[in-house]
Amino acid sequence: MKSKILTKKTKVGYAFYLYHEKKEYYLFTQNNCKTLEKFFKNSVYIDDLSNYSQTKSTYVKNTLDKIKLYIKYIQKNYNLQVFYGKDKLKKSKKPYNRKEFNLPKNKYLDATLFSA
Repeated sequence: MKSKILTKKTKVGYAFYLYHEKKEYYLFTQNNCKTLEKFFKNSVYIDDLSNYSQTKSTYVKNTLDKIKLYIKYIQKNYNLQVFYGKDKLKKSKKPYNRKEFNLPKNKYLDATLFSA
C-alpha cells in the first residue's frame, strides 16, 4: 500500500498527517490558504511530493518541502521506511573535491616580476 499525506481542517488551518501502513502520524499544522486547500483536497501520494509541475504556488511548493523534512523526522523516530529506491531522501551530496593548481616554475618569469 502506498503512503499518502492526509489533511484535516482545524480552527487554525490544516493539520497534515502521514498515512503509512494503516496508521496515521501527525506531521504539522499550517495556516489556511486556498491553494493548499485545492492541492490537498484529495490525499496526495508520497510519489507526488517531488513533482512540482502540479502547482504554480510557491506556498504549496514550500509546504511539500516541509512535508519531506517532517517525514524524514518520523522515519528516524518510528523506524519506518516510507521512501524507497529513487524516492529515498538522501542526506547530502558528496563534497566537491578540488585539486590544487600549481603554477609551473619559470626562472625568467620570477626575475621579471620582482625586479623594479
